[in-house]
Amino acid sequence: MVIPARADEGLGDGSRPLLQLTSHGDDWTEKDATESLLLLARNGGGKTSILETIVKSLMMRGAGLYLPCAKPDAADAYERWARECGCEHRFIRITRHSGHVFDFVSWEARQHGEFQAVVEQIIAILNESQEVFSRGPGGHRDVFFEKAGAKFLRSAIKVCYYATGRINLEDVLRILHTLPLSLRETESKDLFSLQMLARAKTNCPRARQHEMTQAETQFLWEWPGLADRTRSSIAITVSTFLDALVQDVMRDLFVGEGNISPDILDKGAIICLDCPVLDFDVVGRASAVIWKSCVYRFIERRRNPTRLIAVVMDEAHYFLTPERDQKFATTCRSQRGSLMIATQNYSALLSEAGGEAGRSRIDSLLGCLNTRIYGSNDCYVTNEMASNWIGHFMKRIVTYNYAGRVWIAPDAWWRRFFSNGYSVSLQRVPRVQPERFMMLQPGGPQNDFKVEAIITTPRKQFRANPESTYLRVLWDQKIAQRRSEDCVQIHR
Repeated sequence: MVIPARADEGLGDGSRPLLQLTSHGDDWTEKDATESLLLLARNGGGKTSILETIVKSLMMRGAGLYLPCAKPDAADAYERWARECGCEHRFIRITRHSGHVFDFVSWEARQHGEFQAVVEQIIAILNESQEVFSRGPGGHRDVFFEKAGAKFLRSAIKVCYYATGRINLEDVLRILHTLPLSLRETESKDLFSLQMLARAKTNCPRARQHEMTQAETQFLWEWPGLADRTRSSIAITVSTFLDALVQDVMRDLFVGEGNISPDILDKGAIICLDCPVLDFDVVGRASAVIWKSCVYRFIERRRNPTRLIAVVMDEAHYFLTPERDQKFATTCRSQRGSLMIATQNYSALLSEAGGEAGRSRIDSLLGCLNTRIYGSNDCYVTNEMASNWIGHFMKRIVTYNYAGRVWIAPDAWWRRFFSNGYSVSLQRVPRVQPERFMMLQPGGPQNDFKVEAIITTPRKQFRANPESTYLRVLWDQKIAQRRSEDCVQIHR
């Protein structure tokens, strides 16, 4: 049996153990957590049990957590985990009926003193959430229309701000809906967009008048001059998401007087966004990405951080924004942030990134997740990848040769000639063969509730397996469900 990691072990320099992997002193520490994590296991392969142990250890160490939900019962599970760890007072469950409103536009405006930075950050948040909202089959995106839409959206936000003194997404959407469709309509005084443009030009400081001149050019000349099909495609790309944002579920979550924000994560809050993707589809995905994007920004802006904050995404392929996730993963360590991704296989991530066209983005993201845990898996692509990532070693291969020949001589006697020999070569052999991942124990009563997994962490030499770059561990599903420090115990 392994002694559980104690809460008072280690120092504040990241050496405190979260998981005690073996009795030989192999620990998974807070520093390892800040270098992010990837968990891959098939359906029924013990992924949830492994994730439960990790999340509970973070809860008990006082970490701030953001937990989006893909499945309808995910929020109930997270709340139960918090209750079993005695952290229910830190658990905040956000639903459309909970009364929690995150006004991310106003929150972002308070983070920056310069208006231009505010606009660009809001555009970035909207683009990231729109990415999952408008993603087509196989992860396909219409990048041209997204960029063109962002151009007009940027001008609409500036016009709204200078005309009213604040950024209201409903007004921004109304501006975009009422842009003139022809040069004749540019002379109309009844269009809301042109009324707001006139007020913005009057109120805009002289130093920023060039922005209104640019907006006027776009509204009065570029927009009416576009071909009908191009203009309608751009309008649909932008307004489809903004329409959803100011209506129904997303309106309840994001529009109104804000009373919650990512700032509370720095006090150890556990934020669970209970807007399941399987119930709300793209609305649930986009809502989770808005929160995720703002949590990223909050972590990146912290000064002298002391508390670990982790973004933990089960069924992560639903919430994937590869470019932004990769940028966060490359810098979060210094800000004591962490990105933890759990999904079934590599192909699930690749399909959401655009298939083969997005392979480099996915590989770049996964390359930043230093701790990798592989559970039972029957995806040959994932198993080949895991085997290659763990590495190879040079093995001495001896090959024996045996040959013989028989023929009849002229004098009718049988003649036989035989030869034999051997050769020696060195070959690169995988440390873990791909088929080994198919044979890992998935847990359950037939395996005595033990989930077998292989864990790798770069630059860490495991004392229990000093000659290899990986460690095989058993996660006890029964221990994972106990309310005590035993929930961070792992058996080798």
